[in-house]
Amino acid sequence: MGILISSINVTTDGFCNHIDAIADDEHHSFALDLLRQADILLLGRLTYQLFESYWPIAAQDKTLARPIYELARLLDNKTKIVVTETLEKAEWNNTSILELANQETINQLKAKHQHILLFGSPGLLSSLTKQSLVDEFYFTIQPIISGKGIRIFDEICLDSRVDLKHINTMNFKSGVVTVHYSKK
Repeated sequence: MGILISSINVTTDGFCNHIDAIADDEHHSFALDLLRQADILLLGRLTYQLFESYWPIAAQDKTLARPIYELARLLDNKTKIVVTETLEKAEWNNTSILELANQETINQLKAKHQHILLFGSPGLLSSLTKQSLVDEFYFTIQPIISGKGIRIFDEICLDSRVDLKHINTMNFKSGVVTVHYSKK
């Protein structure tokens, strides 16, 4: 059975706001390493649309910094699943639609794939965490107080707390800190 790994950026005040994130070469290299380990990429609709508007174009731009270009190429070629009830089709390479992410559909994915990576997608992350389907978490904490955006668990209240086991902490030159946890 495979595992579902979440990687999400949050500000120090708990917002997921991509505009305020520090996305330098070191950050892109970290994301690239995570993506290389993944068999498939899982995205919520909003994150998918955000990624689709930039990464396929970046994958054609050889003038970008190496980590960004490599990340763009890998994202473009990686098998992607967008969880959505509103999109009728996905235009980005190697992307399919999953209308419902529940115990049954996620366990079917885990049976077929060793590593499923969920990038961003705070609403989907909340839902999957509530269903106890996320096995590992990477919280990339931005050294920013944003005051705006989406908070991970604002829309979906968990039924009970989720105890986590600390795996590793990574400190970046920019002041960004990534904390890696697994479910206990």
